[in-house]
Amino acid sequence: MLPWYIFALMAAGLAAAASLTGKKALIKEHAMEFAAVLAVTNLFLSLFLIPKVSLDFSMQLFWLMFLVAILATLAYLFVAKAVRHMEISVSSPMLNFGPAIAALMAFLILGEKLTPIQIGGMLMVLASLRGRGRPQDFEPERALR
Repeated sequence: MLPWYIFALMAAGLAAAASLTGKKALIKEHAMEFAAVLAVTNLFLSLFLIPKVSLDFSMQLFWLMFLVAILATLAYLFVAKAVRHMEISVSSPMLNFGPAIAALMAFLILGEKLTPIQIGGMLMVLASLRGRGRPQDFEPERALR
């Protein structure tokens, strides 16, 4: 079995390739169309997993998964819109703040603890966003497409 960091590096490389490929597609396609086609493609690629899935779960868990699916769909649509209308060098670093937001929400909603190191990491991610997404980086003519 490969070490965990190899999987993390492969995931980072694949995520970067997917981001660049998505940006190229979003130059021509609308964000909603792109997100819908991607979702259908993911469905077909996931069909081979059905025999390995256990459908023995409660209705409460089903509705929770349904809510998560709706939230994830909206989040991806907003990502596609951001990538389409912004330079990828600006939108990609902004998307890196997602885990910090998740940690903050887990602290506020779930009562999870945040260590000083985690808070420091969140502040470093926030500091890396300084200067990103400034008004001069916004191109109104691209937003109208």
